[in-house]
Amino acid sequence: MALRRTAEFQNDKGIYYKLEIYDSLTGSPSSSTLQLGASGFQLNYEAEDRTRFSGVIPSNVKFDIIPRDSSEQTVIDDIAGAAYGRFQLKILKSSDGVSYNNYWVGNILSDVSARQNLSFFAGTQQTITATDGLAELVDVAWTTGTTYADGTTYRFLQIILNILRDTAILNTSQYFGATENFLQTQVNWYTGQMPTPAADKDPLFFSGIKPTALKKEENNEFVPIDAFDALDRIMKCWGARLMLSDGMWRVIQPNGYEDTNY
Repeated sequence: MALRRTAEFQNDKGIYYKLEIYDSLTGSPSSSTLQLGASGFQLNYEAEDRTRFSGVIPSNVKFDIIPRDSSEQTVIDDIAGAAYGRFQLKILKSSDGVSYNNYWVGNILSDVSARQNLSFFAGTQQTITATDGLAELVDVAWTTGTTYADGTTYRFLQIILNILRDTAILNTSQYFGATENFLQTQVNWYTGQMPTPAADKDPLFFSGIKPTALKKEENNEFVPIDAFDALDRIMKCWGARLMLSDGMWRVIQPNGYEDTNY
């Protein structure tokens, strides 16, 4: 996976954004750029319902590319014909245009819009869509990439991390550096058997579940449920939400927005 194209812009609030498109079939990084449409990009969250306890909340990003030459149109055409996972998008954010931090990462879909004519001089533009990968979790078992023993209790925190980090599921964890936050939790429910609540005492670490609780009956046998449903059940069990927000995965109880992050 190597950097194929980069695009940068500054919004009306003075915030700088950089979009990096990575291609698994590109051998070496490129410094070539792309021209984005006037809106930069649009980040959308799609909850299952409108209640405050939505569980897993997938997100997607849409952005327009205005190709300036045939090489840039080739990038669009390659995306349109690519298998899922070949192209990935990383968005970085900066207050000064120099030092950037992670803002969002995801897999680019082959669902490229038809060409839209802008004007005789401006040419055409096409819309690209990327997803954080949560919605695609319905297609894979939650145990993918990890072996679980039915009689063993596993920490909620470890199950969540195993799913989000697995290269066969989301395959975006490589964009988080060793010193960058990957997962932030704000879950403040605890029992008397847990340590006294503190910033370094996460209830998701001190509680767990057996794999049999995340199985379903299918063809007269019990099989693992899909990864999306597994995460959604865990989130709703804790009255929490899981989303990719401002550069990291977050597990947040809406009732604890004003509390300390654990």
